Amino acid sequence: MHTFTYLNLIGDGVHNFLDGIIIATSFMTDTHLGMATTIAVAAHEIPQEIGDFGILIYGGFSRAKALLYNFLSALISVAGAIIAYLFFGQILWLKVFLIP
Repeated sequence: MHTFTYLNLIGDGVHNFLDGIIIATSFMTDTHLGMATTIAVAAHEIPQEIGDFGILIYGGFSRAKALLYNFLSALISVAGAIIAYLFFGQILWLKVFLIP
Protein backbone atom coordinates (compact mmCIF):
# COMPACT_ATOMS: atom_id res chain seq x y z
CA MET A 1 0.00 0.00 0.00
CA HIS A 2 1.26 3.43 -0.89
CA THR A 3 1.11 6.07 1.84
CA PHE A 4 -0.79 8.47 -0.41
CA THR A 5 -3.82 6.18 -0.23
CA TYR A 6 -4.12 6.77 3.52
CA LEU A 7 -3.59 10.49 3.05
CA ASN A 8 -6.37 10.42 0.45
CA LEU A 9 -8.72 8.64 2.88
CA ILE A 10 -8.00 11.13 5.67
CA GLY A 11 -8.49 14.12 3.38
CA ASP A 12 -11.70 12.64 1.99
CA GLY A 13 -12.97 11.97 5.51
CA VAL A 14 -12.40 15.60 6.54
CA HIS A 15 -14.02 16.77 3.31
CA ASN A 16 -17.07 14.56 3.87
CA PHE A 17 -17.33 15.62 7.53
CA LEU A 18 -17.53 19.26 6.43
CA ASP A 19 -20.06 18.34 3.73
CA GLY A 20 -22.27 16.81 6.42
CA ILE A 21 -22.01 19.94 8.55
CA ILE A 22 -22.87 22.14 5.58
CA ILE A 23 -25.87 20.03 4.56
CA ALA A 24 -27.28 19.93 8.10
CA THR A 25 -26.76 23.67 8.59
CA SER A 26 -28.48 24.38 5.28
CA PHE A 27 -31.50 22.26 6.23
CA MET A 28 -31.77 23.93 9.62
CA THR A 29 -31.70 27.32 7.91
CA ASP A 30 -34.28 26.56 5.21
CA THR A 31 -35.65 23.32 3.74
CA HIS A 32 -35.36 24.54 0.14
CA LEU A 33 -31.78 25.64 0.75
CA GLY A 34 -31.07 22.24 2.29
CA MET A 35 -32.40 20.43 -0.78
CA ALA A 36 -30.37 22.63 -3.13
CA THR A 37 -27.24 22.12 -1.03
CA THR A 38 -27.75 18.36 -0.95
CA ILE A 39 -28.07 18.23 -4.73
CA ALA A 40 -24.96 20.38 -5.17
CA VAL A 41 -22.93 18.27 -2.75
CA ALA A 42 -24.08 15.03 -4.40
CA ALA A 43 -23.19 16.42 -7.82
CA HIS A 44 -19.61 17.08 -6.78
CA GLU A 45 -19.25 13.97 -4.61
CA ILE A 46 -20.05 11.41 -7.30
CA PRO A 47 -17.08 12.20 -9.58
CA GLN A 48 -14.83 12.82 -6.58
CA GLU A 49 -15.60 9.42 -5.05
CA ILE A 50 -14.96 7.73 -8.40
CA GLY A 51 -11.58 9.45 -8.49
CA ASP A 52 -10.85 8.40 -4.91
CA PHE A 53 -11.72 4.81 -5.82
CA GLY A 54 -9.23 4.97 -8.68
CA ILE A 55 -6.54 6.36 -6.37
CA LEU A 56 -7.11 3.55 -3.89
CA ILE A 57 -6.93 0.91 -6.64
CA TYR A 58 -3.75 2.48 -8.02
CA GLY A 59 -2.32 2.59 -4.50
CA GLY A 60 -2.66 -1.17 -4.07
CA PHE A 61 -6.10 -1.74 -2.53
CA SER A 62 -8.24 -4.57 -3.87
CA ARG A 63 -11.53 -3.52 -5.46
CA ALA A 64 -13.54 -4.72 -2.48
CA LYS A 65 -11.29 -3.05 0.06
CA ALA A 66 -11.20 0.21 -1.93
CA LEU A 67 -15.00 0.22 -2.15
CA LEU A 68 -15.34 -0.48 1.58
CA TYR A 69 -12.90 2.24 2.66
CA ASN A 70 -14.42 4.71 0.20
CA PHE A 71 -17.87 3.95 1.63
CA LEU A 72 -16.64 4.32 5.21
CA SER A 73 -15.05 7.69 4.46
CA ALA A 74 -18.34 8.80 2.88
CA LEU A 75 -20.23 7.81 6.04
CA ILE A 76 -18.26 10.39 8.00
CA SER A 77 -20.60 12.99 6.46
CA VAL A 78 -23.40 11.51 8.57
CA ALA A 79 -21.30 12.13 11.70
CA GLY A 80 -20.76 15.73 10.57
CA ALA A 81 -24.50 16.21 10.05
CA ILE A 82 -25.35 14.76 13.47
CA ILE A 83 -22.76 16.92 15.22
CA ALA A 84 -24.01 20.02 13.41
CA TYR A 85 -27.58 19.19 14.43
CA LEU A 86 -26.68 18.61 18.06
CA PHE A 87 -24.47 21.68 18.39
CA PHE A 88 -26.32 24.06 16.04
CA GLY A 89 -26.82 26.61 18.81
CA GLN A 90 -23.10 26.73 19.52
CA ILE A 91 -22.04 26.90 15.86
CA LEU A 92 -24.71 29.37 14.80
CA TRP A 93 -22.01 32.00 14.31
CA LEU A 94 -20.41 29.72 11.68
CA LYS A 95 -23.57 29.80 9.57
CA VAL A 96 -22.39 32.90 7.71
CA PHE A 97 -19.32 30.92 6.56
CA LEU A 98 -21.00 27.56 5.94
CA ILE A 99 -24.03 28.61 3.92
CA PRO A 100 -22.25 30.41 1.05
